[in-house]
Amino acid sequence: MQFVSKSGGNEYRGGLYVDLGNRAWQSLNIDEEQIRRGAQGGGGLSPRDANRLWSYHDINADVGGYIRPDMLWWYFSARKQEISARQVNFPVKPLRTSLTNYSGKTTYQITRRNRLVAFGQAGGTTSQTASTHSDRPAPALVRRPRSTSRTRPPWSNSPGAGSARSSGIP
Repeated sequence: MQFVSKSGGNEYRGGLYVDLGNRAWQSLNIDEEQIRRGAQGGGGLSPRDANRLWSYHDINADVGGYIRPDMLWWYFSARKQEISARQVNFPVKPLRTSLTNYSGKTTYQITRRNRLVAFGQAGGTTSQTASTHSDRPAPALVRRPRSTSRTRPPWSNSPGAGSARSSGIP
């Protein structure tokens, strides 16, 4: 994998990017006609609430510049992203995922033809359930018994299953 990261320069510059979303701002893409034709929810969620975005925010800031013009530059970026969505398989609370990323870079122009670049990156990911202020208890987990009968593939040696010998393949 190859990537190109931003670098500092002979001017100080920075930027800010913000992206926000909320369940109150989104439309419902499951309409009454789809429900009438059989669209289903699951786990206590209506078809309109299944797999629905609960909240979203993505904040990214970066800044860069010089320590010594035409010789030594720096750059730094920080990002925080959180996404919460209702899941059919976990209807009690929205599933929340949080991503954090920090990156930094320094560039030193040793000679006209040679540069030394140092780059570092750190971050993390967490996933957990977010509060919905619901008084509804969590659903009980249902354990289904495993089936004891198994379907064999047609090339197995069981009688009548079409083994390699009966199909004429040596």
